Amino acid sequence: MKEFHIGPNDAGQRLDRFLAKAVPLLPASLAQKYIRIKRIKLNNARAERDTRLKEGDVLQLYINDEFFDKPREDNAYLTVATPKLNIVYEDDHILLVDKRPGLAVHPHDGAEYGRTLIDHIQAYLYQKREWSPRGENSFTPALCNRIDRNTGGIVIAAKTAEALRVMNQKIKDRELDKRYLAIVEGSPKPRDGALQGYLRTLGVPFAGCDVLASAVGMDKHVMKLVFKDAGIPVLDSKRFLKTDFIADEQAVISQIEEAFGYPVICKPVNLGSSVGISKAKNIDELEKACEKAFEHDKKLVLEEGIIGMEVECAVMGNDEPVASVIGEVVPCNEFYDYDAKYLANESELHIPARLSDDMLKKVQAEAIRAYRALGCEGFTRVDFFVCADGKILLNEPNTIPGFTSISMYPKLFAASGIPYSELLDRLINYAFER
Repeated sequence: MKEFHIGPNDAGQRLDRFLAKAVPLLPASLAQKYIRIKRIKLNNARAERDTRLKEGDVLQLYINDEFFDKPREDNAYLTVATPKLNIVYEDDHILLVDKRPGLAVHPHDGAEYGRTLIDHIQAYLYQKREWSPRGENSFTPALCNRIDRNTGGIVIAAKTAEALRVMNQKIKDRELDKRYLAIVEGSPKPRDGALQGYLRTLGVPFAGCDVLASAVGMDKHVMKLVFKDAGIPVLDSKRFLKTDFIADEQAVISQIEEAFGYPVICKPVNLGSSVGISKAKNIDELEKACEKAFEHDKKLVLEEGIIGMEVECAVMGNDEPVASVIGEVVPCNEFYDYDAKYLANESELHIPARLSDDMLKKVQAEAIRAYRALGCEGFTRVDFFVCADGKILLNEPNTIPGFTSISMYPKLFAASGIPYSELLDRLINYAFER
């Protein structure tokens, strides 16, 4: 117990404001609680926090001695009234805490005392009475690893000196793996196999298709050759190089008209999200479409402009892939271009697609067949056209489909009874499985 005798310079202040100055390590919320339960008394009687002190008053505080220390880095935990921690694991030796972005781990990371992760961890253990600073000569609960202030993730805290030594040694010996979910700056092309190849060289597991399937699935010309070899029907197409157009544009245009007539679909060979794709109904539109495609790639592919229902199937797995229910896309534009996918927000999605049960099963079977022919692993979305005569034509695979709130891949598996969180767990497990 400690007493304060109120002198002339203290008189006139509210009780709670006096405490904030006289006992700065005592959190305001805890001070209010102690006033309420009479662990803080005024003249041996209960007081209110807004009571005005008078000269000659005696203030009695029945609180831990630690609160009377001067504020320092090593006692900042005392200012934390209610520790805010997302604890994902705890035993007698360690804590695993999921740190949120924006929270510093130590005061020297630029944060104020009492507002860091270690402050909250020490406050948590102190309030649980698992750690008593007065009973220790040198040890305080400490972090075994650090994460930058603006990064979120798992931080290991040691409750004992022995745990700290063991965990630090394990980290030093690389017995613990560090895994990062990174946001890449710039415009990477994760579907062309380059990123997958880089991750392979690092020995880092990753979800989704490997190098070859990613690269082939991205090349709209080579992809069709693989599927044709596997006996999977695809849209008729022709590939041209930019140098072909430079050498004799009219000859190329004539070949396209002779092969397909109009309308015709013009696509860059290596690009996704319908970027650079156009539908041409005459020679003027075709010339503009080719010019637009060449802005994105030095190769383009021309396809017949067929009329058919656009359907999509999500597939996941390694050796034993499974297919989702089939989804149908009714684009708000003439075809499912970039604007219809991401900007207009007027395209219709039907899950399941408006097809007979027999036809739905056939599309699922074709999706599995395409998945295996390409050598896919992890996940891929496979897109088709279903024609009026019942013919199923493979449009293209998407080895890294979108996972946003409007994306078809998670929607299809949600409709198949696999919610988003479970879907992510499965895809991650497939990455470690192979």
